[in-house]
Amino acid sequence: MDEAPNPSAAVGRLRPALQATGPNALGSRAEAALRRLDLNADMGESFGVWTMGNDAELMPLVTSANIACGFHAGDPGTIAATVALAIKHKVAIGAHPSLPDLAGFGRRNLAVTPGEAYGLT
Repeated sequence: MDEAPNPSAAVGRLRPALQATGPNALGSRAEAALRRLDLNADMGESFGVWTMGNDAELMPLVTSANIACGFHAGDPGTIAATVALAIKHKVAIGAHPSLPDLAGFGRRNLAVTPGEAYGLT
């Protein structure tokens, strides 16, 4: 059976290139492209005693994180902890809003008016 992809290992292999200091370590165009790469992940999706993902292990590897806002995943404590973790690792923070669908993890179609959608975000 094939091994599952390991994003941490892939990023680990790129890290030396990203940290290279020589003027032509990768070639100026390749190095510039790697330095502009935004590695983003959805995070903060744990809820109560239910743990989803491993934010503490992933956070040092990303440059930005979309943090679940508590409607499809996450809760106030998880949101606060994930924000603190992002700040600690100097990771840019974005919001990951959704419709109120904890049971369906945001995957179900929910009928809402534009005004309701605005209020939820």
